[in-house]
Formats: sequence, C-alpha cells, structure tokens
Amino acid sequence: MLPGPYEKVPLTKEEQETLLEVYHVRRRILGVVYFFLLVTALFYAQKIDVYDRYTGKLSSRWEDTADGKFISRLGMKLLNFTFLGGAIAATGVFFWFKRVYPLKKDADSGVKEKVPFLITRKEYFPLTGQFYVALDDPDYLHHEIDEETYYNCVEGGYIYIYRAAKSKFVFEENGRFTIM
Repeated sequence: MLPGPYEKVPLTKEEQETLLEVYHVRRRILGVVYFFLLVTALFYAQKIDVYDRYTGKLSSRWEDTADGKFISRLGMKLLNFTFLGGAIAATGVFFWFKRVYPLKKDADSGVKEKVPFLITRKEYFPLTGQFYVALDDPDYLHHEIDEETYYNCVEGGYIYIYRAAKSKFVFEENGRFTIM
C-alpha cells in the first residue's frame, strides 16, 4: 500500500446506505452487549463482599450496629460496581469511538478514499469460481475481484480499492461486513 494522502471520491447512495446500515447494526449490538454486561456487573457486585473477606471482623462500635453494617456493605457494593461498571463502560466507549462512530462520520462526510494496494499474489478457486488477489497490507490481506479484473491485473502491479476514510470500511461487491 502506498502512503497517503489518497484521492477522495464521492460516495454513491448505495455505499452511504451500506455505511449507515453497518452503523445501525453495530450500534444495536454494542448497546445490547454492554447493557447485559453492566447488568451482570451490578448483580456480581452484589455478591462480592470484599470488606468481610479481607478484614475478618468489623472494627469500630458504630460498624457493629445494624445501620453500620448496612452502610459499610452498601458502600462496598457501590465501590465494587463502580470499578466493574467503570471498566465495562470504558471498553464500551473505546469500541464506540473506534468501531461504530467512524461509520456515521464517513456516511455524513460523503467521500471515500481510492487506495492503491500492491498485488503480491493472484488466486483462483475453481471449485467456487472466485478470484482473489493477495495484498501487501497486513490489515487487509485478500480482496475478491471479478474475472475480468483478475486477468487484467498482474502480480507486482497496483489495484485500487475504495474504502471509507475514517472507519477504513472496504466497499466490496458482495456487501458483507464484520459485526465488530
């Protein structure tokens, strides 16, 4: 892959709809997964009682009363949930800004990049009738192409692939995409 900056090309209506579809699917999956993770953390924080495990006994007279035990246990449960929920929420925010939100930004921007990749190997699978080229990018090793392109390109030459600028989403003919 040659270093950028790459030529900007306008998105077609279908490509913009594809980006928005992938955005909505990933947003829904991320929301459901992290909702269940936070609910699980809330219930798990109820079961953890670090205070009794490490100290053995409640030390002061006030903590020996029923109100003191309740407040001490409630405080530890809140602290446990804060740590568990905070870690889960932080990973959720990371995935949101890394894998979901860039799709929306790309759809709103209306442009894609025309990226040149070096062809390292051509592959044909006669059983399935599919044509692939192996590329020099470790993030995107293979790209499916049509028969005409397969016979027109050569190993060591360059092929141009269109991808979204911020999310690095590669537009393919068959319309498949990864969930996350």
